[in-house]
Amino acid sequence: LDIDDDLALIAALAIHNATQRHATISNSEAQIEILGITAVAGNAPIRHAFPDARELTQSINPNIPVHSGASWFLPFLSHIRSRTPTDAASFIVSEVMSHPPHTITILALGPLSNIASAILMSGGAVATRLKRIVIMGGDLSANHIDFNFRMDTHAANMVLQAPVPKLVVPIQSCAQVTLSQPFLTALTAHCSAASTTHLPPLFCSFSQRLFLQIVYTNIYFVPMFRADGPILYRLSDGLVNESNVMVPWDIIALLLITHPKLFQPFVQLRDVHITDNNRMNWEIDESANFDLTKSNNVLIPGNLTVPESAVTDVIRDLLVSEYGRPITTPNIPLWLAFGIFFELGIALFCISLVWWFARRR
Repeated sequence: LDIDDDLALIAALAIHNATQRHATISNSEAQIEILGITAVAGNAPIRHAFPDARELTQSINPNIPVHSGASWFLPFLSHIRSRTPTDAASFIVSEVMSHPPHTITILALGPLSNIASAILMSGGAVATRLKRIVIMGGDLSANHIDFNFRMDTHAANMVLQAPVPKLVVPIQSCAQVTLSQPFLTALTAHCSAASTTHLPPLFCSFSQRLFLQIVYTNIYFVPMFRADGPILYRLSDGLVNESNVMVPWDIIALLLITHPKLFQPFVQLRDVHITDNNRMNWEIDESANFDLTKSNNVLIPGNLTVPESAVTDVIRDLLVSEYGRPITTPNIPLWLAFGIFFELGIALFCISLVWWFARRR
């Protein structure tokens, strides 16, 4: 799992646990009951993604089932992935068909293989009975598609065509918010033995990946957004200033369910699909009678209606509310943060590669 998947899972489980107590967290506008979690291979194989999701979930709420889903296939064989029955797809079909129509929302944080497979297994019935699907995926630029859609373009197009309301959260929407290095340092401080409050132990065991994701953001996403520029959105101040930050991709998609007013009004898009040359096609639709259940019609969140800091405050509260006191971000120099060690490691690795190639010549 990417670390942002874990953050979203911890936050969702916190809201679920609060709902069971008839309480609310961080002014959440929605109470949610998690019926189950399905894992899918993405940038990690299913043999890693499934145990990680199961162990983290059980460490917080052992009553929520976790099911193994689609394995990894080469992208040009993605149609095989969607047509392969899995425990995850069977679980989705069972839950959707056993609950009243239009009461279940699916939050999709990875490739859409499990959902596409469930639609196929049910002969399309799953799509007609869902309340909506909230998808973290899509890229509004003209140059590429995001990782989640690219890993299974066949499934992405099948879900986009399904007759169900779809809310898509593209990477540009997520990039309105970043988590700073001091914020992450304060978050991991709850993993210290000296802390009187603690985050889930399993999360703490790999929390340093938070800082590795900062390196990944600086190397890959900052140049990408510089090249493409913001489309419909203003970028986070952290990305604009090229500071040490990470984008909390998946947790932004969760906030569209729990705190939708942060991003309203929504933007209507029609004819959304992945083209044969792996580009995301879309057109803005300003009609008053926009049909969200029509094939390839989606909503995307609008610009933030509040300062970016207000969103990070919500994220902070969701992550620690079930496990300890709210975080206060310390005012510390960046060079004291753990992420610097990862940056140095990447730099030394690149230097070593250059030296090795130079020696071979």
